[in-house]
Amino acid sequence: MTELVVFENHDVCLQHVTRVRVPREVNTLELFLGVVSAHIAAFSGDATAAGRYRFVYSLKGKPLWHVSDCLEAGEVVVSCTPGFLERKRSTAEVSASTPRFDAFSSATAASLFSPSCAAAATPAIAFYSHNVSGSGKNLSERAAKNVGGGRSGKGIELDATVFNINGHRLVLPPPPRFVDPALGAVTEVQHSEKVAAVRTLLSLKLLGRPFLVNELLFCEELRLRLEPIVATAISRNEEAAARVVVEGPPKSGVSTTLAYCCHMVASAPVSRFHGCLFLPLNFELLFDTAWLQLSNGGKPDEKRVPPVDVENQQALLLDVPFFFLTLVRLVVDSAVAQRPSLRDDSKVLVEAWEQLVTRRDLDAPQFGGSRLAQVVGHRALYEWDAFAVAVVQVLRAVEDSPRDMVLRDALIETVLVGFVSHLASALRFSGVVYIIDGLRCLASVLRHRVRRPLGDAGVFLRCLTKYQWAHVIAGVDKLAFPPPAVLLPGPVQCLGLLHLLSPELLTRHYGYPAAIYCGDKRFPLQVLMGAPGYLRALHALLDAHAWTTMEKGEGMSYVLRVEDDGVLHALQNLTKTLKIESDSGLDCSC
Repeated sequence: MTELVVFENHDVCLQHVTRVRVPREVNTLELFLGVVSAHIAAFSGDATAAGRYRFVYSLKGKPLWHVSDCLEAGEVVVSCTPGFLERKRSTAEVSASTPRFDAFSSATAASLFSPSCAAAATPAIAFYSHNVSGSGKNLSERAAKNVGGGRSGKGIELDATVFNINGHRLVLPPPPRFVDPALGAVTEVQHSEKVAAVRTLLSLKLLGRPFLVNELLFCEELRLRLEPIVATAISRNEEAAARVVVEGPPKSGVSTTLAYCCHMVASAPVSRFHGCLFLPLNFELLFDTAWLQLSNGGKPDEKRVPPVDVENQQALLLDVPFFFLTLVRLVVDSAVAQRPSLRDDSKVLVEAWEQLVTRRDLDAPQFGGSRLAQVVGHRALYEWDAFAVAVVQVLRAVEDSPRDMVLRDALIETVLVGFVSHLASALRFSGVVYIIDGLRCLASVLRHRVRRPLGDAGVFLRCLTKYQWAHVIAGVDKLAFPPPAVLLPGPVQCLGLLHLLSPELLTRHYGYPAAIYCGDKRFPLQVLMGAPGYLRALHALLDAHAWTTMEKGEGMSYVLRVEDDGVLHALQNLTKTLKIESDSGLDCSC
């Protein structure tokens, strides 16, 4: 297999510069042009490029009539019309020297054998340099640099992310192109099956408990508030990626409301997310300290909920092999749930990526095997090979220095964004819907008041907002994070849970008490702040009482007395939260 640089002839300049691997089986100019055309169509976003090129020239304008001549030239120009003049330097300076790609290869020679070669994507008009200094002074700074005129064939880095790790320059290949509509994710399962799969994922991966929509409290009120938000998020007319935030204090019902919002998104009969991979990421659930107890041979105490051990939780998040393997298995499990045909191949996918941390003897892991090639295609394997070269270096550097903030930034972007995009694209999803919860524990990792004010969480969200294929539906702790407009730059839709339900609605329609007496203190219903999570505890108390029809009449006003130290403590904490909200002037309406 031979590599060469290919330019597309244009009236003004050379464009769509790309690097192509030509298989040895290609021995005619027709096959050669087929490979090149399919590659340019897949990586430039111009679907009409597939099959339209008929002529090949050298950069000097000499016609090339044999594949061997093209391979010998190293850099060629393809055109759909005859005739090509050498470009002047004032118009488009093109270097004929050997191109330098460092650790990056966007090759896709297997486009002859892959049905997904004609991928739709956005034409690249700029490349981005990611400067991360070894001293950690310039963190995650991306500067868009316009490429004027033609592109040089020397030192090409197409939308690549560049890290400087320990004084060495590391090029991270860009995320692959996603195909919309997806080739496999849409047609394989029926809509009802996809909804059921997402609901199961929400139960297992997001909530850690059964998610029963029919038993959801205040379902009608939540639905009315979420309908316009969901309608905007799923609209095919929206060009920007979806950004939805559900926010409220701890225990106010953020996780349940987030799950219900995602259920509505997945249930929509017409949506731009039909071919997307729904990826639930609850970091508190994924990196629960119970994993440490189980690994030490202990048994979890089901009767008592242990306090959150922040130190051990950070230890799990800083454990690079555990962090990477957990994410690999989560992404594969989520993909298999939404595409059942992958079930028999899940082990192959997991083992292919696990080798990046389990085999220290491999400097450049190879993704091979007929089984894996059959699942994702040869083009995806070439992309994985190039990506793995950079990933291995990042993983090992972070494993050696787990508290280095610069390396941690590189790890977050490489694993939570780069790896997810490569796997989702190879499995023929049209994008990724990140369903994020438990950000508070992620924000505590390597937190720095100036350099990393939100720890890993800030880096993760900042990386996601750079890509159109990454849609975000997140649950946010209102007391620990800044407003959504600051957290996620760009258009954001928000649902605040505080004061979602008015006291008048609760007392007149749902028969809730106007106040709660506990000991010698009186707590008005407003102390629960109209949040579904806080009201659920009161709902449980009311269910424990044997109401009669006359006692619990609609519109009836009454008070409730509860003599319990735990209830008194909880109500006092809610009073403090309400005071914090009042003193800080928090906007609860988003």
